Amino acid sequence: MSTIAFLNVAMHGHINPTLPIAAELVRRGHSVTYHTTPAFAKEIEATGATVCLYAGGDRPFPGPPMPVTMLDGLARTAVGLLPAALADLRRVRPDLIVHGAACLWGAVAARELAVPAAALFTTFAFNRHAPSPTGASWELLASAATRPRTVQGYVRSRWRLSRRHDTRGLPLLDLANVRQPLNLVFTSRAFQPGAGAFGPSYRFVGPSLGARPP
Repeated sequence: MSTIAFLNVAMHGHINPTLPIAAELVRRGHSVTYHTTPAFAKEIEATGATVCLYAGGDRPFPGPPMPVTMLDGLARTAVGLLPAALADLRRVRPDLIVHGAACLWGAVAARELAVPAAALFTTFAFNRHAPSPTGASWELLASAATRPRTVQGYVRSRWRLSRRHDTRGLPLLDLANVRQPLNLVFTSRAFQPGAGAFGPSYRFVGPSLGARPP
């Protein structure tokens, strides 16, 4: 059987849809690890996966939710989490890394360890019909204009990330849309806006529904 490592953004909308997948992989006999924060440890342990806690505990994203603060938060989080996460993964020696589409540190870890990776899109895959929250847009430009220090923080974090790690293949801006050769989308092709634009690397697997809690 295989060893599969999940890495994700520690937020309900990113983690909850992945729990039935982790549970099914465990049921089929695979060894599953899941990097998370203490806030989600109990739910992940219930799937049978082994919890690996991110260094530093729970890390709320700074600032109000807008495109530029999301970019800064994701890049800053990647810089902070990658050293310990990579050390964990080197011990685990996964055969596959599965990460959320906004979890750029999962993509960086997969590249550095030369491990195949799959990305998870828990709502829609992003295109011009369903735009990414961190894609190039007037909203991103407007939020950047009002928060120059946040822009500077993002640039510093990206510089540090590129100096310390292999960031080839990462988008320059659209960090909520980090793709892999296999991308699982938790909706059906019939409901995906502009579905015809997506190639065979996107698999529309439908909603991830697990057993109801007792």
